Amino acid sequence: MTSRTIAIRLISTLLTILGVAIVVFVMVRVAPGDPIAMMISPGASQADIAQLRALYGLDKPIMAQFFTWFGAILAGDFGTSISLRESVRSVVLDHLPATLELATLALLIAVLLGTTLAVIAARYRGSGLEVGIDVFNGLTLSVPDFLWGLLLILLFGVAVPLFEISGRVSPDLELPFATHFYLIESVLRLRFDLTRDLLGHMLMPALALALPLAAVIAQVLKTSLKEVLHQDYVLLARTRGFSEFHVLLAEALRNAAQSTKALADYLERNPNSIIFGKTE
Repeated sequence: MTSRTIAIRLISTLLTILGVAIVVFVMVRVAPGDPIAMMISPGASQADIAQLRALYGLDKPIMAQFFTWFGAILAGDFGTSISLRESVRSVVLDHLPATLELATLALLIAVLLGTTLAVIAARYRGSGLEVGIDVFNGLTLSVPDFLWGLLLILLFGVAVPLFEISGRVSPDLELPFATHFYLIESVLRLRFDLTRDLLGHMLMPALALALPLAAVIAQVLKTSLKEVLHQDYVLLARTRGFSEFHVLLAEALRNAAQSTKALADYLERNPNSIIFGKTE
């Protein structure tokens, strides 16, 4: 990677951050409602309201408000939550470990599910099973993940209550955690009762997030597997008497997975690209 490429990407990143900041600020400003009215008591006087507006800089011109807000963000000050009365930064940092654990679990489910579907579809290529997997992939891509979440709640939280539908951990359990990475710490402390409880709370939202990505992985990997299966080294493995699943898993999968890795690299370089439809 040349210095010119690094400079172009850095400038592009800075412009993107500035653009996102402008869009967010404008959306917040044009949204209905007055933040001061949410913070102050109903019987407050006009002087109290004016004092509070001056405290938060809402009496300044709109451009001055933007640069004050953006400068505070660059300095790491994200303000105070109106509803929680806490620092936004501390609220984000407190919830970040749970988000990372959920995203990691969703990624693992997506990779395992997508790879399994791709191998099965490649093994039974040309059959009704492959058609069924293609239909499943199309369905999971056409339904947004939040709707999958609602469907999973109705199915496995209400109709057949197998999993918890709210919270991160059951309130009646003792929590000996020193950090907010509950799942990781429960495994390290050998508290597998907590691990099971945490996974019971995480499984449905993780599955809702994983389904669209699993469909993308399955479709790309299946196409690559079907191409690799015609290579000479795969045909040689068949002549040696290996089963079709052995050929798929031991010979074809390793090389076919490169296309999936290439897709991940492409998405990392072009995060705004839409591949196989919108998956978020």
